[in-house]
Amino acid sequence: MSGAHRVIVPESRDSGSPPIRIVPIRRVAALLVAGAMALLATACASSLGYDTPCSTWVSMDNAEQQSTVIAIYQQDGQSHPSNSDVSAFQRQASDYCSDPNVNQPTIVGMLDSRAS
Repeated sequence: MSGAHRVIVPESRDSGSPPIRIVPIRRVAALLVAGAMALLATACASSLGYDTPCSTWVSMDNAEQQSTVIAIYQQDGQSHPSNSDVSAFQRQASDYCSDPNVNQPTIVGMLDSRAS
């Protein structure tokens, strides 16, 4: 029964290439699941706010970090942080999470280090 389920995906009509390509349903399903997991991971990280683990923070791309910072500002009652505030927060969190002497597992510990 393997290979029995297939999806037909149209391709561009270059000279010499077939007009359609058959893609196994498993591959399509795997791509959909991977995309959903990436979206869920981004949404979860931004909703964690200050509880975002440093291990998650350093693995985020720039857009994910910005989304998390904006969510933190919104949780603190500031609905529209400036770009400079978001960038400054990103730098502080990145510096904090890359410090080998940090004992806190989440970015909330950087609040204590901001005062010094």
